[in-house]
Amino acid sequence: MAAIGRPHYINIRNKASLPKDFNSFKEQGVAMISKAWLAGIRHFDTAPGYGYAEEMLLGFLKENSNKNLTISSKWGYTYVADFGNKTGLQEEKEHSLAKLNEQWNYSQKLLPYLKLYQIHSVTPDSTVLENESILQRLYEIKKEHGLDIGLSTSGDKQVSVIEKALKIIINEEQLFTSVQCTYNVLDQSLSKIDKSLKADFIIKEALANGRLLPNKRYPHYKELYSYISSLALKYKVGE
Repeated sequence: MAAIGRPHYINIRNKASLPKDFNSFKEQGVAMISKAWLAGIRHFDTAPGYGYAEEMLLGFLKENSNKNLTISSKWGYTYVADFGNKTGLQEEKEHSLAKLNEQWNYSQKLLPYLKLYQIHSVTPDSTVLENESILQRLYEIKKEHGLDIGLSTSGDKQVSVIEKALKIIINEEQLFTSVQCTYNVLDQSLSKIDKSLKADFIIKEALANGRLLPNKRYPHYKELYSYISSLALKYKVGE
């Protein structure tokens, strides 16, 4: 949803494909969600940091209601580019109780389709997993709305973050039951996770944010590109 909800993102896009105004941009986003739905997609993962993605999903839901549709969202990042192509900051990270309450007030509009609510991009230097007021608030949301509470992780030390989160207990109940984490041919640290810890795992960056696509600017990946190409030929899928 990030590539749909933000007009300027890390995906490959030429200037001609960019919408000329905000309304047409939202219409294109809703149309893309509709195409995904018709193609069989039944789960959408979004976040306020993904620009106008939540708003687009709400637009889609106004015209389409189906019990088979599920949504996950996150809190902690705010989109600040305001539909522009700033060379500086596109998003701001803030793991505070105030930000949680602010973003939850909007994200809860996705109920009853919203099934999973996550902390967006927890890293080892974040103190959010030690913030008792935030953890308690997440627990309240969990119990009041019957949601799963999760987190997404970033960086090469994600295993330590995951293990710490999955050990958090409130009222004799595991708070976090879902983790959205990186796992691909370039980062397989998830395989080192403590197998006794129980949670649902959502894999992100399965294609390593595009680093698996052959690119002459990264000659140190030449061997990897060759291997990936051979697999694509063997299994008859696109490179």
